[in-house]
Amino acid sequence: MQAKTKTFHISHKSEIDGQVYDGTFTTKKMTIGDVASVGVLKAQLAQGSPHDPVTGRGVDRTTNMIHEMMAHCSVALIQKPEWFIPEDLIDAELLEVVYKEVLGFETSFRVRRDERPESDGSGETPSPEKSEGGGGGTGSSQNLVDQKVPKITQIG
Repeated sequence: MQAKTKTFHISHKSEIDGQVYDGTFTTKKMTIGDVASVGVLKAQLAQGSPHDPVTGRGVDRTTNMIHEMMAHCSVALIQKPEWFIPEDLIDAELLEVVYKEVLGFETSFRVRRDERPESDGSGETPSPEKSEGGGGGTGSSQNLVDQKVPKITQIG
Protein backbone atom coordinates (compact mmCIF):
# COMPACT_ATOMS: atom_id res chain seq x y z
CA MET A 1 0.00 0.00 0.00
CA GLN A 2 1.25 3.45 -0.94
CA ALA A 3 2.01 5.95 1.84
CA LYS A 4 -0.53 8.74 2.26
CA THR A 5 2.16 11.41 2.72
CA LYS A 6 5.39 12.30 0.99
CA THR A 7 8.23 14.41 2.31
CA PHE A 8 10.45 16.14 -0.24
CA HIS A 9 13.21 18.72 -0.21
CA ILE A 10 13.78 21.56 -2.63
CA SER A 11 16.68 23.91 -3.11
CA HIS A 12 15.83 26.58 -5.66
CA LYS A 13 17.95 29.57 -6.64
CA SER A 14 15.61 32.33 -7.73
CA GLU A 15 16.48 34.16 -10.92
CA ILE A 16 14.27 36.99 -9.63
CA ASP A 17 16.04 37.87 -6.39
CA GLY A 18 19.13 35.61 -6.44
CA GLN A 19 18.16 34.02 -3.12
CA VAL A 20 18.38 30.26 -2.55
CA TYR A 21 15.13 28.87 -1.18
CA ASP A 22 15.84 25.68 0.68
CA GLY A 23 13.31 23.64 2.59
CA THR A 24 11.55 20.41 3.39
CA PHE A 25 7.87 19.92 2.63
CA THR A 26 5.34 17.18 3.42
CA THR A 27 2.31 16.73 1.22
CA LYS A 28 -0.69 14.50 1.81
CA LYS A 29 -2.98 12.43 -0.35
CA MET A 30 -5.96 14.72 -0.70
CA THR A 31 -9.47 13.60 0.19
CA ILE A 32 -12.58 14.53 -1.77
CA GLY A 33 -13.17 17.25 0.81
CA ASP A 34 -9.64 18.56 0.23
CA VAL A 35 -10.23 18.68 -3.54
CA ALA A 36 -13.44 20.63 -2.89
CA SER A 37 -11.51 22.99 -0.61
CA VAL A 38 -9.00 23.64 -3.39
CA GLY A 39 -11.90 24.61 -5.67
CA VAL A 40 -13.41 26.94 -3.08
CA LEU A 41 -10.06 28.60 -2.35
CA LYS A 42 -9.36 28.99 -6.06
CA ALA A 43 -12.77 30.64 -6.55
CA GLN A 44 -12.06 33.00 -3.64
CA LEU A 45 -8.69 33.94 -5.13
CA ALA A 46 -10.38 34.70 -8.47
CA GLN A 47 -12.96 36.81 -6.62
CA GLY A 48 -15.79 35.18 -8.54
CA SER A 49 -14.20 35.69 -11.98
CA PRO A 50 -12.69 32.30 -12.88
CA HIS A 51 -10.94 31.88 -16.20
CA ASP A 52 -13.28 30.74 -18.97
CA PRO A 53 -11.19 29.21 -21.77
CA VAL A 54 -14.14 29.33 -24.19
CA THR A 55 -14.99 33.02 -23.86
CA GLY A 56 -11.70 34.30 -22.47
CA ARG A 57 -13.59 36.08 -19.71
CA GLY A 58 -12.50 36.20 -16.11
CA VAL A 59 -8.92 36.09 -14.92
CA ASP A 60 -6.27 35.34 -17.53
CA ARG A 61 -4.78 31.85 -17.94
CA THR A 62 -1.59 32.70 -16.07
CA THR A 63 -3.47 34.08 -13.07
CA ASN A 64 -5.78 31.06 -13.15
CA MET A 65 -2.77 28.71 -13.00
CA ILE A 66 -1.17 30.72 -10.19
CA HIS A 67 -4.45 30.45 -8.26
CA GLU A 68 -4.48 26.68 -8.92
CA MET A 69 -0.94 26.26 -7.61
CA MET A 70 -1.52 28.47 -4.56
CA ALA A 71 -4.78 26.75 -3.61
CA HIS A 72 -3.45 23.24 -4.19
CA CYS A 73 -0.30 23.83 -2.13
CA SER A 74 -2.26 25.56 0.65
CA VAL A 75 -4.52 22.53 1.08
CA ALA A 76 -2.15 19.64 0.33
CA LEU A 77 0.96 20.71 2.22
CA ILE A 78 0.87 19.64 5.86
CA GLN A 79 4.43 20.76 6.61
CA LYS A 80 6.41 23.53 4.92
CA PRO A 81 9.22 25.96 5.64
CA GLU A 82 8.31 29.26 7.30
CA TRP A 83 9.27 31.18 4.16
CA PHE A 84 6.76 29.29 1.96
CA ILE A 85 3.75 31.59 1.92
CA PRO A 86 2.49 31.30 -1.67
CA GLU A 87 0.79 34.71 -1.85
CA ASP A 88 3.99 36.42 -0.63
CA LEU A 89 6.39 34.77 -3.10
CA ILE A 90 7.83 36.90 -5.90
CA ASP A 91 9.16 34.00 -8.00
CA ALA A 92 6.39 32.03 -9.75
CA GLU A 93 8.94 29.39 -10.74
CA LEU A 94 9.55 28.60 -7.06
CA LEU A 95 5.82 28.08 -6.55
CA GLU A 96 5.75 25.88 -9.65
CA VAL A 97 8.64 23.72 -8.40
CA VAL A 98 6.79 22.98 -5.16
CA TYR A 99 3.44 22.51 -6.95
CA LYS A 100 4.93 19.96 -9.35
CA GLU A 101 6.13 17.86 -6.40
CA VAL A 102 2.70 18.06 -4.76
CA LEU A 103 0.86 17.29 -7.99
CA GLY A 104 3.26 14.45 -8.84
CA PHE A 105 2.47 12.78 -5.54
CA GLU A 106 -1.27 13.27 -6.02
CA THR A 107 -1.24 11.80 -9.53
CA SER A 108 0.80 8.80 -8.35
CA PHE A 109 -2.43 7.47 -6.81
CA ARG A 110 -4.24 7.34 -10.13
CA VAL A 111 -4.39 3.94 -11.76
CA ARG A 112 -3.73 4.11 -15.46
CA ARG A 113 -6.73 3.04 -17.53
CA ASP A 114 -4.84 0.18 -19.15
CA GLU A 115 -3.79 -1.20 -15.75
CA ARG A 116 -7.25 -1.73 -14.27
CA PRO A 117 -10.16 -3.80 -15.42
CA GLU A 118 -13.46 -2.07 -16.00
CA SER A 119 -16.60 -3.31 -14.35
CA ASP A 120 -20.06 -3.37 -15.85
CA GLY A 121 -21.62 -3.14 -12.40
CA SER A 122 -22.42 -6.85 -12.22
CA GLY A 123 -19.54 -7.59 -9.87
CA GLU A 124 -17.69 -9.45 -12.60
CA THR A 125 -14.65 -8.18 -14.43
CA PRO A 126 -15.37 -8.18 -18.16
CA SER A 127 -13.15 -9.97 -20.61
CA PRO A 128 -10.74 -7.86 -22.66
CA GLU A 129 -13.06 -8.15 -25.66
CA LYS A 130 -15.89 -6.50 -23.71
CA SER A 131 -13.84 -3.71 -22.17
CA GLU A 132 -12.04 -2.45 -25.26
CA GLY A 133 -14.33 -0.16 -27.17
CA GLY A 134 -17.18 -2.59 -27.68
CA GLY A 135 -20.79 -1.93 -26.83
CA GLY A 136 -23.03 0.99 -27.55
CA GLY A 137 -22.53 2.94 -24.33
CA THR A 138 -21.03 6.38 -23.94
CA GLY A 139 -17.73 5.00 -22.67
CA SER A 140 -16.38 3.87 -19.35
CA SER A 141 -17.42 5.26 -16.02
CA GLN A 142 -13.94 6.80 -15.79
CA ASN A 143 -14.63 8.78 -18.97
CA LEU A 144 -17.87 10.00 -17.43
CA VAL A 145 -16.09 11.07 -14.26
CA ASP A 146 -13.36 12.77 -16.28
CA GLN A 147 -16.02 14.83 -18.07
CA LYS A 148 -17.79 15.97 -14.91
CA VAL A 149 -14.84 16.63 -12.58
CA PRO A 150 -12.34 19.25 -13.73
CA LYS A 151 -8.83 17.89 -13.89
CA ILE A 152 -5.95 19.63 -12.21
CA THR A 153 -3.49 20.61 -14.91
CA GLN A 154 0.22 21.13 -14.78
CA ILE A 155 2.23 23.96 -16.32
CA GLY A 156 4.82 23.00 -18.88
